[in-house]
Amino acid sequence: MDRETAAALRQILVAHCHDADATCAALIEESGTVCAQAGDDSLNDHGETAALAAGAYHAVRETARRLGESAFEGLSHEGRHKHFHLGPVDSRFLLLTVFSNDTRLALVRACSTRTAARLRDCLAAQPPPPPPRASASPLARHRLNAEEVLGTTDFFRER
Repeated sequence: MDRETAAALRQILVAHCHDADATCAALIEESGTVCAQAGDDSLNDHGETAALAAGAYHAVRETARRLGESAFEGLSHEGRHKHFHLGPVDSRFLLLTVFSNDTRLALVRACSTRTAARLRDCLAAQPPPPPPRASASPLARHRLNAEEVLGTTDFFRER
């Protein structure tokens, strides 16, 4: 992801925090990697919270699927002081929103739907990744043939 895209994603998350009255928002890859975030330091724990959130999302989504529910809009948790909503952006990314008792879940869900659309647009505008190298191994051009190895060995023997 280039710098411009990362900055644009962060600005979308800053706006989301403002609009949803959230304390923190993060764009999380399905593997649990934080790609962009805004707000307080709720997720500054080397990625553990994001990884757990992504795992919980996938577990609950699969449970819903096994119970015959084809539509899965997201996952919410209401704690004593902090709450969160986790919803899909697209097939690869999730939007995690952390909020307090002063904020209504309905507001967060509505804002999350709009923010997910903005994030999708931004991600779609991202330049495509570079094509893979011709060689499967980045070290392939550094491989030595037998003559080079033998010549090197002789070089060290002569000294």
